[in-house]
Amino acid sequence: MEMKEAGAHSLTYMNYKGEFKTEMVTHVSSLNSGARWIDLTKVKIPVGKVAFVQCPTCKSDNWTDDSAHMQGYACGGCDYEILLHTDEKLLTKVDNNV
Repeated sequence: MEMKEAGAHSLTYMNYKGEFKTEMVTHVSSLNSGARWIDLTKVKIPVGKVAFVQCPTCKSDNWTDDSAHMQGYACGGCDYEILLHTDEKLLTKVDNNV
C-alpha cells in the first residue's frame, strides 16, 4: 500500500452554539504535563485517505470546544482534552486533498 505524508489534519467539532465547524490542524498536544507538540504533517497515511484528528484514548473523532483552554478541544466520547495549532505556512506547503 502506497503511503504519503498526511499534511494538515481535519478536525470537525461542535461549538457552544451546537454548530459543526471544521478546522485544518498541523500540530496537536495533550494537556497532560510534559506533553509535546506532534507535527501532524509528517504522519504517513495511505494514498487516497483523508487525515483527521482522532482521540488517542478512545479513538473517537467527536470533538467539542468545551475545553477550558484557548485552542483546546474536548473529546465527546471520553472528555480527553487536546490543544491545537495551525501553521499557515504548512497549510499552503502541503496539499491534503489528493
